[in-house]
Amino acid sequence: NRASAAASAAPSAVKEIPATGRAPILSNKDLSDRLEKSTVLLIVDGGSGTGFFIGPQTIVTNRHVAERARDGIVLVTSRTLGRIQAARVIKMTPAGETGSLDFALLRLETAVAPATLPLTPSASKLSTVYAAGYPGLTMLGDRGFMRLASGDIFASPDLNLTRGEVQSLQTTIHGLPVIVHTASVLGGNSGGPLV
Repeated sequence: NRASAAASAAPSAVKEIPATGRAPILSNKDLSDRLEKSTVLLIVDGGSGTGFFIGPQTIVTNRHVAERARDGIVLVTSRTLGRIQAARVIKMTPAGETGSLDFALLRLETAVAPATLPLTPSASKLSTVYAAGYPGLTMLGDRGFMRLASGDIFASPDLNLTRGEVQSLQTTIHGLPVIVHTASVLGGNSGGPLV
């Protein structure tokens, strides 16, 4: 469980991740805290998904989550953001068949990320991985989600974390890398981080 060397920072001073070097291994508590601060629930017309901060105001998610955004606006929330915020879709990969690129970038309009997650180009078989997100099935009984659904803009559901391991590293017919893993993911996890 590796994460960036950028420790949790005040919202106005998110630390940048070094361009080179190795990130320290975080304890389960520190990793959980980092995921709580960097992962967000995305609410779009007709559904929801997950995203995560890769920069102070930049969120990455899946295109199929963001493409339903009315007028390019996605509502974003988490316990560490403290309330619903607006994010604008700034870039999406084109729609394609299953297995093609499926990414979107969002720009938070007013707030700043409590923490960010770095992106990595590598993974290895049997590595422990953690998936973070807001799957619909776990939110149905969540008190914070019920309050949010009732109109409380300061409420948010609890982040769901699952552990697994990398089983294989594959390449799609489109030439894209795929990490096959055993961490549990459900509808609503789309766009969330795997660390």
